[in-house]
Amino acid sequence: MKRFGWMAMIALVAMLAACTQKTESNKVVTSKQVVAEAQKAAEMLQTYLQEQGAMHRVAAEAKLARFERRAALLKAKAGKMEGQAKANLEKQLAAFAGKTEALKQGLAKMKSAPEDDLERVIATVAIAMNELENEFDKVLESL
Repeated sequence: MKRFGWMAMIALVAMLAACTQKTESNKVVTSKQVVAEAQKAAEMLQTYLQEQGAMHRVAAEAKLARFERRAALLKAKAGKMEGQAKANLEKQLAAFAGKTEALKQGLAKMKSAPEDDLERVIATVAIAMNELENEFDKVLESL
């Protein structure tokens, strides 16, 4: 009986294998099709890079606006201070303003950067953003 079960199982597997859909193994691909697919992939990559660049730019602009609002509050606070503390805070805020300008220049470059240079520009903006954050932290520490 066990032998019959094994034979039935093997026959069933063989029938399933015979009934499965067969794919075209001799599909011919022309060079035009390959070129068209490559162009399509290149266009998709270009679109993706543009979208990523726009996303990074929008995020960086939002962070920059938030830092500028905070800096404006600190400048108002510095106006109320006196003596050496005021001078130190104004010095820190001036350094912060320099980093802000560097970031703004990077964002302007990002808007007009070609796709092949976009990754480098995004990295440059990310570095400028980190420097801006560090400078803002220094301003806060000096309070």
